[in-house]
Amino acid sequence: MDLVGELQQLIFSYLRAEFTARELDRRLAAYVRRIAAARDNPEARRVYGRTRTLLTELGYGHRDENSVKAELRSLMWHITVETSTLVSGVALAFAPSLPRFSTSGLSAALSG
Repeated sequence: MDLVGELQQLIFSYLRAEFTARELDRRLAAYVRRIAAARDNPEARRVYGRTRTLLTELGYGHRDENSVKAELRSLMWHITVETSTLVSGVALAFAPSLPRFSTSGLSAALSG
């Protein structure tokens, strides 16, 4: 698994409440050298940097945990779409936060 996939797994574990925001921040800290060395991997640097920023804002009280989780879900969705990186369980992590769309009107319009 590549670096982006590893970061995604950590973030999705947090989003599934497998550990706390503080624990996510602690686990991400272990990646600091790999991220610094990943000059050729802008997506990994983006995921890491944005996640650490959100966790710092949470720590300082500038955000609540719900807004951090919403931002991380959005970030994970965009990274998954842009890089076609899909780790196991990603669809399940996104499912509750995705809007529901009805295709019944579309089906009728296309058939008529």
